[in-house]
Amino acid sequence: AGFLQQLRRAGVRVIDPAVAVRLQSVDATADADRRTLEMQALSTHADALCEVWVTPDATGALGAGFRVSCRDLRSGEHLANVYVAGRDEADGAALRDAPSVSGLRLPAATRTPLSARQIGERLASRVLDALVAADDDGAATPDATAPAAR
Repeated sequence: AGFLQQLRRAGVRVIDPAVAVRLQSVDATADADRRTLEMQALSTHADALCEVWVTPDATGALGAGFRVSCRDLRSGEHLANVYVAGRDEADGAALRDAPSVSGLRLPAATRTPLSARQIGERLASRVLDALVAADDDGAATPDATAPAAR
């Protein structure tokens, strides 16, 4: 819930690819490639495609991490790639290993789990920051802050 809420507060229109296909008046034949139809439909309704991937991560909350990859739908250009493990990384020690009897390990402070809402908010914030940075670099289309979520 935190992910979509933060994106919408920033003015992002979130479009479901399945709905975009239904909205598109494309002649869908039995042998038409579903991905091709999806991309044709999305390109008329969205500027960017952002896909959310859940990946195994033993150090993350719920044993998973969350990655969002965004591409410009017209050029195919990569706009953003962000990752949140679902643990508190605010402490500067989060990026350093700490010596222990059994070797190096992350400090205990970095393993503080975040709630699902906090994970979503952090992920959305990082996606928005990356899209703004891509736009500032001239890499994105003017409306690149309106990705389609998957």
